[in-house]
Amino acid sequence: MNAQSRRYELDMPKLSAKAVRLYAEKTQDLVLSITTDGYIAGALQTTVFSPIDINFWIGQHLTSIASSDSKVKIPMLLDNDASITTSNAIWRHINLIGLNGNNIPVRAIYMTLENSNQIVHCLFCRDLSSAQEVNDRFIAAQQELLNKNYLLQSELDEKIRQLNNLSSPVDFLVNSIKQFSYEKIINDTVNNLERECMRTLLLEAGGDHERAAGIAKCNLKDWLTKAALLKL
Repeated sequence: MNAQSRRYELDMPKLSAKAVRLYAEKTQDLVLSITTDGYIAGALQTTVFSPIDINFWIGQHLTSIASSDSKVKIPMLLDNDASITTSNAIWRHINLIGLNGNNIPVRAIYMTLENSNQIVHCLFCRDLSSAQEVNDRFIAAQQELLNKNYLLQSELDEKIRQLNNLSSPVDFLVNSIKQFSYEKIINDTVNNLERECMRTLLLEAGGDHERAAGIAKCNLKDWLTKAALLKL
C-alpha cells in the first residue's frame, strides 16, 4: 500500500459551544437558528448581510421571508437534515426577502447540531449576491442584443417593403442614392452582389475555396483575397 492509498481516520475533537460558534461565523456567510416549527430564533453572520434585514427576519417563519418561488423549497430543506447521512440534503438556491422587499439570494442547507443538553436547528447560508449580479448583467446584455437585433430586423423589413413598393431594383437604388450618395450606394451594391455570388459558388463547391475559384474561372490567390475582404 503506497502513501496515496493509505487509509486513516482523523480523530476529531469535541467542540465547545464557543468553538462551534466561531466555526459558523468563519465558514458561513449566515447561520439562522430556527425553532422546531420553522420560526427564526437567532442569527450568526459575517458582514455580508444587513443587520436591519436580519433583525427583520428574527421572529418570523422561514416561509414568510422567502420569495414566492422559494417557498416550495423550504419544506425540502427542513425535511432533509444534513447531519443524517441517509438524508437527501443538498445546497439549495433560495431568495430571502429583506425589509425593503428586495431579494437576497443564498445557497442554503439545513442541519441540526446536537449535544447532551440540546438540539439546535440551523440553516447554513452562503451569499449569492455576486453571482446574481453577474447573471443580471448577462441578462441585461442579452436583452440589449435582442433589442438591437429587433431594430436591425425592423430596418431590413422596411427596406424590403420599400423595395417591393418600387417598380424595379433600379428605382430602389436611385432612391437610396438620393438619401446617401452615388459612390456609397453603387459600391455597397457591387460588394453585396459579389458577396452573394461568391457565397453561392462556395456553397456549390462544398465550402472548398479552391474548387469554388475553379468554378468561377478565377485565380485562387485573387479569390482568397476577395473572400477575406468580403469575410467569407
